[in-house]
Amino acid sequence: MVLLEVVLGLALFFITAVFVMDGLSASLRAVDKARLDSTAADLTVTVMSEIQLGLVPMQDEGPHPFDRLGYEQWTWEIVVMELDDLTQFPQLKQVEAIIRNDDEQFTHRKSQLMWEDPNAGEEEEAEEELPELPGVPGGLP
Repeated sequence: MVLLEVVLGLALFFITAVFVMDGLSASLRAVDKARLDSTAADLTVTVMSEIQLGLVPMQDEGPHPFDRLGYEQWTWEIVVMELDDLTQFPQLKQVEAIIRNDDEQFTHRKSQLMWEDPNAGEEEEAEEELPELPGVPGGLP
């Protein structure tokens, strides 16, 4: 009778251990996916900000690898689409940033409406003059 109780106790212990290990494995997979999601979202915001700042042209680009340390396995791509139904705002474009990690087979997409710069390609010759302040020779520094 004691042997039967020991065998049943061990069986329950191993069944419980299997469920606990399965739960730990699922939580580790969820943490890894959350890490990929947050990294891709940060890289997407970076690419969209570079477009808005004019560091990257608003045109179809890519895929290009990220040249930042630690992000060598990530690539970015830009897709720009014309909007047909916005005749009032022809300079409004739909810009989609696609961030990929081929090692993890992971893709993140973000689409946003952006204004295309109507003065793109034109150099601004006019230099802004600083106002004269009383008591300050030469105006603002």
